[in-house]
Amino acid sequence: MKVPTAKISKSWIERTLARGIADVASEMRLVDLGNLVEMIQSDRATNIADFVNSSTELYFRPGTLRYGLLANIDIRWETRPTVLLDMEFRNASVTVFFKMTLGHAFAGVEVFDAHFEDEHLTSDGQTLCLTRAIEDARLVRGGRPAR
Repeated sequence: MKVPTAKISKSWIERTLARGIADVASEMRLVDLGNLVEMIQSDRATNIADFVNSSTELYFRPGTLRYGLLANIDIRWETRPTVLLDMEFRNASVTVFFKMTLGHAFAGVEVFDAHFEDEHLTSDGQTLCLTRAIEDARLVRGGRPAR
């Protein structure tokens, strides 16, 4: 019997991913905003990738969270600047492409697409697969796996 293919909701993926990478977003918000804006305006992708890598290295295995080579800044007179970074989460059999938004007092994610190696997973199976992939990718202090 073939299991019908189902997709978990995009909002659920966003909530799960946001909870999983909250430490990284907090770390990224510690950087000097002027330096980050200058890197983005100068289109220094390598520097931005290094910034992302250094912000993730205490929390995730290397290569799990990556910069997606596109960054923008939303600057308006009436609000503080907001930085938008295209990102990729990849671990186990899951890949999620998303935009991370970093503001003065908040961070968020907007998922563009999620891929699961097993195309026949039910939505419950996808939920479990994503949750496990995030947990498996996490590190604890000292660089040891979080298991």
